[in-house]
Amino acid sequence: MEHQDELSVALLQMQDNLRKVADEHAESLWLQSAMNILNAKLRGYRSLSDLSKNVLDTLASFCEAQIGAFYVLEEDAFQVQYRFGATGPLPPPFRVGEGLAGQAAADRQLKVVHPVPDNYFQIESAIGRHSPAAIVLVPTLFDEKVVAVIELGKFGECSPLHLRLLEQISEPVAIAVNALLAKKDLEGLVRQLNGKEKELNGRITAINRSNAAVEFDLNGIILSINQQYLDMTGYSEEEVLGRHHSIFVEKGVEDTKEYRDFWKRLKKGEFIQGVFKRATKSGEPIWLQGNYNPLIDASGKPDRV
Repeated sequence: MEHQDELSVALLQMQDNLRKVADEHAESLWLQSAMNILNAKLRGYRSLSDLSKNVLDTLASFCEAQIGAFYVLEEDAFQVQYRFGATGPLPPPFRVGEGLAGQAAADRQLKVVHPVPDNYFQIESAIGRHSPAAIVLVPTLFDEKVVAVIELGKFGECSPLHLRLLEQISEPVAIAVNALLAKKDLEGLVRQLNGKEKELNGRITAINRSNAAVEFDLNGIILSINQQYLDMTGYSEEEVLGRHHSIFVEKGVEDTKEYRDFWKRLKKGEFIQGVFKRATKSGEPIWLQGNYNPLIDASGKPDRV
């Protein structure tokens, strides 16, 4: 009889162990499946709002949450990118340490709040408004910095399996959010540079309209010339492009040591300013006050004048 009792106890223990193994295996499969789906959701987004909506909706479905919000750190404050389950105006931006989500960001670890504060959002449904039983706050860190906070609320308690999912997905979410923030910063920089380029082009246009200008290579060959310079010297553009600067000086000057030294200095990148005697197409002398400014290329060498 005693032997049968021991055998019964052993069988019961074996059944319990088998159930535990089966349950652990089922949880592992569920967790891996959920992570695969969420990782796929993190790819290919062009905006923070789209990423936030899809990730939060998917997490809410897996964790059986009825209310949620996705906050992203922008300009030193967390701002709502997407929320569901609550109506009314959006909450104002908050900093690290402010409010429940700000406290989670300060602690830099998952936080479960139970019971929920009285002033927390209520869940809207067809049968009225109800407060959630628990809130889960998930700060996501990239390079030791919290870049986003995920907030989920639900009527029931949060299971350990759901909490494991939220902990594991936080790093991939942070990587995706940081990539979009970097993309947004880069786009802003490009817009700023484009604005500076337009401003610079506008200034160049203004200079060309009010000043005579001509561009040479380092050998003195004319690359471009504006209308003011053409009008002043009496040439047409076709007559000067590809010709040497010497067409603008009196005959014989191009053979002098002074003129050769002038171009040697420019080739070295030396800025030359002063009053210069030049000649028109008809040979008439004219005096010009101006400067010759060598342009430096990316390698730091003179490229044009």
